Amino acid sequence: MLRISLLMLLTLSLSVSGMARSLSVDVNQLTTEWTLSQDVDGVLIYFKRAECNDQVNGIFKENVLVKIVNTTDRNLKLAWDMEFWYGEECRTCDPANDKEYHYVLDLKAGEAVEGSCSRETPRELKYYIRFLNYDHIAKLTRFELGNLGVMPN
Repeated sequence: MLRISLLMLLTLSLSVSGMARSLSVDVNQLTTEWTLSQDVDGVLIYFKRAECNDQVNGIFKENVLVKIVNTTDRNLKLAWDMEFWYGEECRTCDPANDKEYHYVLDLKAGEAVEGSCSRETPRELKYYIRFLNYDHIAKLTRFELGNLGVMPN
């Protein structure tokens, strides 16, 4: 009996770890139109580039906007570890940052959420690329959604 339980536990842990995915995006390949990047168990993930300018405060920047659509009839939780690459350097890959860059998004059945240039947009749906009026500040070249997984909510 113990042998069967251990085998079941090992099988379960392998299937759960096998479900986690990684989604890497080259920022230079993004356009200003929503582009489907991946379907993760019925959750569609789209990205696009957008200029997000605040003329009053003199802030001119470009961001990645994210749209996530739950195409299922179940409430789900999408979770991932965010990795931001500037040139060849990952600035958020330090294990000490694990909690800060672990993102979780609750999605109702059939729900679509979409990032915008608004300050109220959650960090999961908007990523900074670069300032448009400053060339000396590092630019995002790639980002990765690591350990990407969908779970029941």
